Amino acid sequence: MVEDDDSSDDDCDVEGDDELSFHELLFDGHPGGSSDHVSTGSTHGSTVVGPLRGKDGRFASSSDGSKPSRKKPRDETWLLTKEAPGGPRDISLIPSFGGHIAHRLWTSSLDSRKMSVFQFYARQGGVDRLRTYEFGTPGAQALVTASGLDHLSRCMMHNVDYPLLEAFIERWQPDTNTFHMPFGEMTITLHDVAFLLKIRVDGELLAAPARGDPSFVSGIVALLGISDKNEMAVPSRGLRWYEGGGMLVDEAMARVSASSDESVEARCYLLCLIGSTLFVDKSYDRVRGWLYSYFRDLAMVGKYAWGAGALAWMYRQLGRSSRAGSGGFSGCLTLLQAWIYEYFPSLRINRRAPEPMTEGGPFARRWEGPIRGGDLQRKLDHYRRLLDGFTAAHVDWLPFGANPSRAFPRSLYRGVIRVYDVAETYDPSRVLRQFGYRQVIPDPVI
Repeated sequence: MVEDDDSSDDDCDVEGDDELSFHELLFDGHPGGSSDHVSTGSTHGSTVVGPLRGKDGRFASSSDGSKPSRKKPRDETWLLTKEAPGGPRDISLIPSFGGHIAHRLWTSSLDSRKMSVFQFYARQGGVDRLRTYEFGTPGAQALVTASGLDHLSRCMMHNVDYPLLEAFIERWQPDTNTFHMPFGEMTITLHDVAFLLKIRVDGELLAAPARGDPSFVSGIVALLGISDKNEMAVPSRGLRWYEGGGMLVDEAMARVSASSDESVEARCYLLCLIGSTLFVDKSYDRVRGWLYSYFRDLAMVGKYAWGAGALAWMYRQLGRSSRAGSGGFSGCLTLLQAWIYEYFPSLRINRRAPEPMTEGGPFARRWEGPIRGGDLQRKLDHYRRLLDGFTAAHVDWLPFGANPSRAFPRSLYRGVIRVYDVAETYDPSRVLRQFGYRQVIPDPVI
């Protein structure tokens, strides 16, 4: 499934004042990506957020330079030691390919990943409740609108083509954070997120709160208007409101409706919103604790780079789901499916033209529509064959118009994007065609 990019080494078509540096820093990246580890400005006890290691992780290396572990060394049979079917000719480029689902498909069976078992996690019920929610306190709706996130509940897709998403997940390589297609690499860029979801891709870093901070949970209690210890219990579930790493979504929504404080109502609503759209995980029914810290100061919410954070989260979830042993995918399904529809016209719903767009609205809204039924495994096999035969001519390289980086210059940033303690590399030099340039040999992997 992985083939060499037939890119030339010609210079990009960039003229004079139009040239923008790929090494412009947004967060904590290093020019040229020469550093082995990238400082992320974390405050949780380590100056470096290391990559998730092991056969189920993002990267292949067995050592991240941290202090020695007393644990038994991992089984690293998944590390490539020689050329493998469907893998890179130079094994140093994608050393973790031995643990990739594509390697399993090449060496075992095309049924190695069964659609009847592999799960896609979504919170559509919660999104629907948010979409129809009527604010009960004066000013709460204004606070939510000022965040720049209020429209997210209205642009999430109800109908998801799971086999289509899986076919692309199988082509994701976490070593490069790109889809490896027969004609070269592609990825979800910062400008893609900005156009599709209409959220900020520049702004304040979504940094991690300090772990072990005694004021963290007490701060959450105050922010959400919890004043009585008895109020922390959820009798019907026998659980505390914060047990398991987060608040029950139903509990949070009940607090939204019951609150008489507009700031509490707005915070609870926004917590449920981003936990059900941008940062979906596999918990099904909880809003994770690390999200709370971003709503301490409601005046700051609209200043955060939510788009960059959502993309870092998406990259991490794609990387995990591309591992052969993964049992599911969590993340913003709408972002992934809308991205596919924008760039691959022949894969669109009924191959129709997109719905007319409200000027300035999120492009993802134009792709809602019915999905054809049928056997999911057969559909996956069908999509696999289609992608195997695709060429560059099957791609609409500039779905949002010429020079997308003019609208969102930060999309040319090269370095690390972050949310909480998730740090992912972002490298537009590998996907220059998505910026309207000729592809050249990319820089070494960050």
